[in-house]
Amino acid sequence: MTEDGVVSLPRTSRASTPGHAVVIGASVAGLCAAAAASSAGWRVTLLERDALPDGPVARRGVPQSGQSHILLMRGRLALEELFPGVGAELSAAGAPHFQMGRMPLLGADGWAPIGDYGLDLLCASRPLIEHTIRHRVQAMPRVAMTTRARVNGLTQTPDGAWQVSYDHADATEELRAELVIDASGRSSRLPTWLAELGVPEAKTVTVDAQVGYATRRYTSTRAPGPGVLMMISPTRPRGCMVGPIEDGQWLVTTVGVGADRPGRDEDAFDQHLASMPPTSALEAVREMTPVGEVAVHRQTANVRHRYEDVRRWPQGLLAVGDSLCAVNPVYGHGITVAACQGLRLRTALRAGRSTSTTQRQIAQVTNLPWTMATSQDRMYATSSEPARLQEALIGAWGDQVGRLAMRGSLPAAEVMQRVGHLVSPPTAMFSPRMVAGVARAQLRRRRGTTRGIAARVV
Repeated sequence: MTEDGVVSLPRTSRASTPGHAVVIGASVAGLCAAAAASSAGWRVTLLERDALPDGPVARRGVPQSGQSHILLMRGRLALEELFPGVGAELSAAGAPHFQMGRMPLLGADGWAPIGDYGLDLLCASRPLIEHTIRHRVQAMPRVAMTTRARVNGLTQTPDGAWQVSYDHADATEELRAELVIDASGRSSRLPTWLAELGVPEAKTVTVDAQVGYATRRYTSTRAPGPGVLMMISPTRPRGCMVGPIEDGQWLVTTVGVGADRPGRDEDAFDQHLASMPPTSALEAVREMTPVGEVAVHRQTANVRHRYEDVRRWPQGLLAVGDSLCAVNPVYGHGITVAACQGLRLRTALRAGRSTSTTQRQIAQVTNLPWTMATSQDRMYATSSEPARLQEALIGAWGDQVGRLAMRGSLPAAEVMQRVGHLVSPPTAMFSPRMVAGVARAQLRRRRGTTRGIAARVV
């Protein structure tokens, strides 16, 4: 410790050889991190504060566990790399799938074309996804999981090792580790622990559009189908999603912004749903049987901790998942980001890269989802931050390509799907084919406007 009371943290140029790693939180991000560390040769202890269920059941530690989730194609591919065969296992558990082009999709500019095109969508509840990969992690060599363990302290010894203090079974215990990975989510205490260690404070950016949603589970004799997805937008701040999951059940979600966010009242939920444009999927909901109460989620602010920019970042400490960057869950990026970060972590640990380098590479995974979510959320009147110029330009061009898709262009619809599923970068919207398509649409529109003016003059 220095004279001014700041802890002098040991630093090394490269990461430790495989030793003991402690992962805080058995979230999807924590499970992916544990799998990555184990496959890189580390002995892993996973500490989870919840008492975990034996089956695919929603739990308290995951506030949005009962909400609708979309497993984006990029996330599905990443999970398959970490857990080979997981897609087939989810399908065997009853998760239906269908082509995205078959799902009625209402965007800001109208309905997308319906057809046999686009990405294959696997529909599973969040509890089933988490249960499936948790079962995989628990079966991995070198992995031990302790539940009902609440981490309350994190210190580093002069030799660079970490002491993790946690409460378990009415006692306080400690673990020594060469690597600590914080995957405890939005409620992470890492900023407090870093301050106690004397680490410079990380810049934190928050963008909150005050989006909220409510979900109810239904049973139905109806065969699994594509359901419907109505996206919210600044001009239409109400949306909904109706989609099938495992066990012949359906999840129905309504979304609102600001004062229009849905609550737990069942009648209000039904009224919120009834205010949507009529579709066959919404008509079918009236024939379904609700199961349980309405579940509400309003913790949707985009929050990013810029740990990758902190000077003197301590060796052997990493943040992943929502502990690092939490984006508005309405866009469905969370599981995908967690899985992709797991792949980056596995590569870095196998290569023996330094912690600071690894943290930067993990943070890079969040760049695109963060930009996509915040550029959209900054457009709402409920957001206190206006859209930045670059985000506004990308958003404006995305609107043009989106309009092209809504007018029946299947190539534009596929590009928007691939970008939305993080399979392709936003630059795919600027391909010569998309630029030419938008230009032709603009030209036809101007010609139509000119003819209309001429007709009125005559």
